[in-house]
Amino acid sequence: MSGPAGHKIVCAAETKLADPRLRGSLFLGVGNELETIPGLQALAGLLEKKAPPGLEWKMEVEKDEDQGTASLPVFFKGLKWLYRDWRLSVEVAAKGMNAVKAYCAGLSEKYGYDIPVTEKTLSARGFQLIREQRFDDAAGLFMLNAHAYPDSHQVYHNLALLYERLKDWKKAAAYYEKAAEKAGPTQPELENFYRMQAERLKKR
Repeated sequence: MSGPAGHKIVCAAETKLADPRLRGSLFLGVGNELETIPGLQALAGLLEKKAPPGLEWKMEVEKDEDQGTASLPVFFKGLKWLYRDWRLSVEVAAKGMNAVKAYCAGLSEKYGYDIPVTEKTLSARGFQLIREQRFDDAAGLFMLNAHAYPDSHQVYHNLALLYERLKDWKKAAAYYEKAAEKAGPTQPELENFYRMQAERLKKR
């Protein structure tokens, strides 16, 4: 992005940036090429001065790449930066379901489509915390899920799996029994499975 073409792009960007309603996200990435970097730096300088509050942006130079190899790492870094707030934090979850809903509403507004709070979303985040061996945080998130979806057998199954992993057999058995209760007569195979797991753990 240099010469007349680069100048045209910067001028066009200046016109767009004059609109205070402009909002969105822009990631600028480039390989380590002397002909390209100055033009992109000029655009970055313009953004620094004139980007409206609703437009977030970032620029990075891939020092070990050139024009032919920069596209893949730039694409990956751009997506990672764009979705950096996607993962629900344990700090937000600790504040309760209203805080989680407000957080997801903010994400929905940012990305322009509905991002609901679901049982599956909370479960997935809890298991990610288990893989990170953040067991107390996982327990808090699973309990939040159980309070939000008290009629689901799966939320209690999640808690049972967590406490079984922690070798707290008593708690694990109690949550298996709770899962069996929620599975109930409409899902007899699941109910039997959960009760068998509870009995197994009571013998430990």
